[in-house]
Amino acid sequence: MLTGLLLGGGFLYWLGLLRAQWLLVLTGAITLLVAMNLLAKAGGIDQLALPGIVLAGLWAFALKQYPIRAWQIIGWTVLVIFLLALGFRVVPYFEPVTLLPPLATEPYAFQSEKLLLMLLVPPMVLMPWSQQSEARFEDRPLLVSGLIILVLTGLIMGLVMAFSDTTPGFPRQAPIHLFYMLAYNLLFTCVLEEAFFRGIVQPALITAFAKRVGSGKAAVLGIGTASILFGLAHIAGGPAFIILATIAGVG
Repeated sequence: MLTGLLLGGGFLYWLGLLRAQWLLVLTGAITLLVAMNLLAKAGGIDQLALPGIVLAGLWAFALKQYPIRAWQIIGWTVLVIFLLALGFRVVPYFEPVTLLPPLATEPYAFQSEKLLLMLLVPPMVLMPWSQQSEARFEDRPLLVSGLIILVLTGLIMGLVMAFSDTTPGFPRQAPIHLFYMLAYNLLFTCVLEEAFFRGIVQPALITAFAKRVGSGKAAVLGIGTASILFGLAHIAGGPAFIILATIAGVG
């Protein structure tokens, strides 16, 4: 049940923000809050963290409501430091929770901090973009998006299962585990990393560089610096992974 709430709520919340469909945003947010309650009961979030979670939400909301220069500088600095602390798992009172019993190792467990990151980061980036964008799925956005994701997931799962049967040493995964890994990495890794680096870090760098070198060079320097920082964020994977992540950041 918790797995379904996390993945289903995350999908609705993300899609709603992306498409400016506020009913989907509200439905997804409520679903994720129910999941947060279940995570707390499962030991993933200590009750001592709840006041901090509420404060973080109010802080992020205030950043969008009060465009005062001094407040924006202080507010964004504090928020980014807090988000980085969550991302690097140094904030206390959060513990990983295993959602599928056979996936007992930590890399496949759900990191409770990522639920708070999902609730905080995408709205800071996607809500302004959604309000200005003319792009819409004119006909049934939830159905269209769901079908696209379903088809892509089926193709990826089929390829991985084919490799596991034909390639020596390729890790074997049960379909349910593979689906969880794909959904988890899409919603709680890719979406969060893109929202943070592309939506928060990169624009801030471009703005800072534009004051010194002009808008043309600023875009190149901003994207390049953000990509390097994105690569360094994956330092735990080793030098090769840093290079790969940096190249992916440029793309």
